[in-house]
Amino acid sequence: MSDWDDLFALASGREESKTCKQNRREIKSDELESATNRRKKKLRKNPTSKTTIKNTSSVSHIPHIDDGDFCTMLKSRLDPIEKQIDNWPPWSFLGSSLVDESSSACKQWKESSSTSRVRPSSETRRRNCATCSLNPLHHSLEINDALLDHNSESAYLISFALIRDIRCCCSSIFSSESTSSPPTSQELNAFASNAVLKARKLIRILSSAPKLPDGEAEILDEKFRRVLSSAQLWYDKMKRFHGSNNGDRRGECKYDGIFDEMTNLIVECDYAYYRLYYLQITGLLPPLSIDGKLAYIPHPPTYFGVDYLSWDAVEGQQQKMLLLKDINHRYSVDVIDTSNNTNPNQLNDILRHFGLFNDNSGKSRPDHDLDPLSFLHGNRFNETLLIFWTSGWVHSNVGCSQMMTALEQTSNKKGPSAFYEKHETPAPLTLMRWRDSSRDLLCNLFAYATLPPKNFHDAISLLQQHGIHGIVELGSGTGYIAKLFQQCGISVSAFDVVPTDSDHKSANGTLNEYHGCTPAYLPVVKGDVQKLSSTSYNGYKVKQTALLLCYPPPGSRMAHDAARAFVSSGGSCIIHIGEFRGLTGTIPFETYLRNEFQLVSREPCLQWGTDAAEMTIWTQSNAFKKKPGVQGHANGVLLIPCSNCCRVEAKKAMSFITLVGIL
Repeated sequence: MSDWDDLFALASGREESKTCKQNRREIKSDELESATNRRKKKLRKNPTSKTTIKNTSSVSHIPHIDDGDFCTMLKSRLDPIEKQIDNWPPWSFLGSSLVDESSSACKQWKESSSTSRVRPSSETRRRNCATCSLNPLHHSLEINDALLDHNSESAYLISFALIRDIRCCCSSIFSSESTSSPPTSQELNAFASNAVLKARKLIRILSSAPKLPDGEAEILDEKFRRVLSSAQLWYDKMKRFHGSNNGDRRGECKYDGIFDEMTNLIVECDYAYYRLYYLQITGLLPPLSIDGKLAYIPHPPTYFGVDYLSWDAVEGQQQKMLLLKDINHRYSVDVIDTSNNTNPNQLNDILRHFGLFNDNSGKSRPDHDLDPLSFLHGNRFNETLLIFWTSGWVHSNVGCSQMMTALEQTSNKKGPSAFYEKHETPAPLTLMRWRDSSRDLLCNLFAYATLPPKNFHDAISLLQQHGIHGIVELGSGTGYIAKLFQQCGISVSAFDVVPTDSDHKSANGTLNEYHGCTPAYLPVVKGDVQKLSSTSYNGYKVKQTALLLCYPPPGSRMAHDAARAFVSSGGSCIIHIGEFRGLTGTIPFETYLRNEFQLVSREPCLQWGTDAAEMTIWTQSNAFKKKPGVQGHANGVLLIPCSNCCRVEAKKAMSFITLVGIL
């Protein structure tokens, strides 16, 4: 087995080998970037190729990694959500106040006797400091003294703590505990001032950190400087800010004048966090072991899911419930209004696409039933509500004006670039940057598709009822979707032309364009369409296997060639996850499915406000029984059914900016 096979064994939950050898990789450019920039880059290269990464890192620059600790940290990425959000990072504690700069300010958190550390899902949820009566968002995050003995090795944990503190200077303002009684101008100034001071410290601390490979230090320095620039811009705007309003009147946002600056600062902090996290899971920032416990930058479900760590997650959940209550109230009133064309099924479809509606109970699934990515989908949606809806921005004059401007913008671009412009969901710049930071970097770390757990179980049940017991995926990326299928009890074989395993880097020095060197969640084998000429996978004949194509690249023959090769080898079932007439696959591929296969199941993916993906199952076998509700017509299935009648093809695609943007 190769070094990476050992690592994949751990990530996939299989028994590991005796040692997990040192993880080495060559990274230059910022593989974790916004979808907008990535789409622009695609226009300048062959759609079937991968981004070329020059060999700029030196093995001697990579820190030594304790193999066992590193593999344990990687394996914990798939820990149950309930476990990931149950505790704060054990190497940290709460320190001084972020808002009070006076000599009598609270110097360290002291738990109030009326509150206790609980899980976010618990009824007892509010925590307050016994000294200042403020919650943990208003307090700095400090690292244990034992870590400080590691000198430079702890620099990146300190950097993470500073990024968290800067973010919390904004998060604490957006929390309704503050917005119900908006902070004074003096308090807002204190938050902005503290953000600038900590951002300057963030820049300085990088100089004392262990040396990163050539190029990586520059990328991280750029991320940190963008945090400082955004913090400084917010602080400068505060000089002209005349205080927050209550935002109760239509047309008002609580923080008109500084809303964009605060939101953009959160976005820059998240980009910096994700960069640190990416460097950690790719082996460039080793976890530290203190008294038998690992100290590392928390995984995204922990960072965003633990209440008060980066934002008020409990309040976000409450705001979601208020939103649903508001929707139900509006609908019950509008039913009487004959001028309103709202269809209850349409409303339920919208809620289902955003993970807000469950067919059985009308309630969202508990967190512990979710995988990390679907959990983060709901978590990021809740903070979107807290920032854009609760603040009043959605219905404010400024927000509505920016929304109309975005919708009215037209592009004169021609050629390949026009294709990407056509499929870009319009939105105000601040909302677009927030949306990209919430979704795109998670796509790099996990997968581009986000599906409810129910979709996996229903799909496997349908497949197994008709003798399909295995899945082969081409273009597997990190193997995250394949792993979720595997966890539901079906055999999986995963291939990618450039696996994220750098040992499988191609001869011309390319790395995986979409996921960089993100460690895979199960073994992903190097392979292209030729791998689909096999007559069996993991002991199952090809007729007992379904081909999985998840977000096949646009403008590429890959999906079409893969489907034809699979059928030529005797396969008859294809699972497609992506858009039709959108940013996945090609029209020839869609035409092939439509003409040669029967659509037996289609379920929506969870939406992020950027696409309209769904999971569809296609078969050439007459044994499959079509699921109820799958639309079709005499000439084949409806790839994009009209949302009103569901009997004809839609004439025009409609993308949701975000649910809060259409209320």
